[in-house]
Amino acid sequence: MLKTILNLKGVSVIDKEQQKQTQGGRLLLSTVCTASTQGQPCGPPHCPGLCGRLNGDPYCWPY
Repeated sequence: MLKTILNLKGVSVIDKEQQKQTQGGRLLLSTVCTASTQGQPCGPPHCPGLCGRLNGDPYCWPY
């Protein structure tokens, strides 16, 4: 299977240290939306989305 994956265009092998730095695939997003974070990703502990406004207040809009 690895040979098949490596045949895909743009795929490369990463070393053990780079694998450890991926944080296990967890989402590392801003948790609080403010006036200065509009349009930026937001997320956990609530669902992932984009910072926006709801009734004039900062709000995390789900994807």
